[in-house]
Amino acid sequence: MDKLIKLRPNLIPRLLRPEPKVYKFFNKPIYLVRTEKELQENVLCFRCPQELTKPELRQVFTKVYGMKLKAVSTFNHMGKIARNRTNGHYRKPDYKKVYVELEHEAPPYLQYFKNI
Repeated sequence: MDKLIKLRPNLIPRLLRPEPKVYKFFNKPIYLVRTEKELQENVLCFRCPQELTKPELRQVFTKVYGMKLKAVSTFNHMGKIARNRTNGHYRKPDYKKVYVELEHEAPPYLQYFKNI
């Protein structure tokens, strides 16, 4: 078996090969938005694509942005139907609205977006 491995390395069984490292990068836009109604000091509102789930969003906010969260709530919104110049209709893309409740008050650089 050792001779065969030395002569033809591509015949090595899959179990003996080391597993390749797989890195997954987060490549979805998440936007901080202002809200129409006044929220508590520890709640922030974001907009993101519909395919993101609550566990994924929680993981992004805790691991990438270092936020300590109490709760994450999401709402799906349909895109608005709009008109163009030639009176034709088109639809804006659907999106998901995310309300994130933090364990502490929101940082000052994020409070700028709260109800101006």
